[in-house]
Amino acid sequence: MTKFNWTLAQYRALTVGDSDGKGGVNYNAIIAAHDIPSDVTIYENGSYSSKNVLYSNSDFNSGVYQYVSLTFVKQANGDYLLSNKSYLSL
Repeated sequence: MTKFNWTLAQYRALTVGDSDGKGGVNYNAIIAAHDIPSDVTIYENGSYSSKNVLYSNSDFNSGVYQYVSLTFVKQANGDYLLSNKSYLSL
């Protein structure tokens, strides 16, 4: 399993694009910095495709729960660009 290595500063530095992802950070840059996410969900409807990724750190015995949730939208060139982000307890 990938080690959770997100900081609040890294999260805040992420550039979010518009609702179509234009102007947002590329999914590949996130993978390079943070490795494979804990969970990936792909949604497709016609020509629209998005990828929701979750990086999580959970230890319910000690009461620790952190996550970074990112939504990327597929572009015409095949790249996925960030359109939304959220976090808990960084």
